Amino acid sequence: MNWLSGFFVVLILFVIPITLAKTADTLHQRLFRKWPDKVVFLLLVITTILFEALLTWTVAWQTEMSYGDSHFTVSFLLLILVWFMEFNREMENREATSQNVGFGSGEKTYEIEAFSFRVTPISIGMGLYFAAGLIFFLLL
Repeated sequence: MNWLSGFFVVLILFVIPITLAKTADTLHQRLFRKWPDKVVFLLLVITTILFEALLTWTVAWQTEMSYGDSHFTVSFLLLILVWFMEFNREMENREATSQNVGFGSGEKTYEIEAFSFRVTPISIGMGLYFAAGLIFFLLL
């Protein structure tokens, strides 16, 4: 039964960034359009941090790790997943452009440029949570 809880935790860690990004887009289009941008931005950062704290508590409870260890582990894994999704999007754009130039109409589908990490409220919340986890882990 222990493997089932581990599988559940890993599944959640992969689903969380995708779900949060889709939820943020939907809420922004339907609800937050009329609110000031700074309020929406701050609300999304705080929501991300609270959600990660809940996820950290769940992982600590399910795996029987200490809260500090699970805090560092969850925040590190989520930060890596978000970075990997951004990098993968950039690589897919480059591949689509090269295939279209080589085998398609010859037009550039996407502009090829250097990889840069997009800063969103969710990525800022995850970065702050990771920094807090790192400081908490190093101090204790």
